[in-house]
Amino acid sequence: TGLSYAPTACKSLPGEEAATVLDDNKGLFLATFADEMTVWQGTTGACGAVAREACTGMNGTLTPIYEEAAGGSHCSCTLRDQFFVQNPEEQRIQLVYGYEVDFSKGKRSDLFRGGILASADSAGPAH
Repeated sequence: TGLSYAPTACKSLPGEEAATVLDDNKGLFLATFADEMTVWQGTTGACGAVAREACTGMNGTLTPIYEEAAGGSHCSCTLRDQFFVQNPEEQRIQLVYGYEVDFSKGKRSDLFRGGILASADSAGPAH
């Protein structure tokens, strides 16, 4: 199966979803495109014509898919929503750098700590 790419809108993301720290703090990912999938699953009494109608009536950028096992013992509805992230270039990144120096030769009795907190008001040159 190939990838299906069909965004039809721009949506804002909550701050915690707009940026992700990669494994072992080795990178930062800023989202510019989202492909969300919601899957609903039901059993016997929750399946049938009403469930099919509710599924196919949902709004997404791709057609909802309703599947039901023979006899209606279980069913599922899959809804995919693809969109561009609204104004990703306006996301703000704040860098924090810290260090610690042990002047007591490993005894940790004479520590000096410092760091830098990048100002939230700073901005780079316009491009």
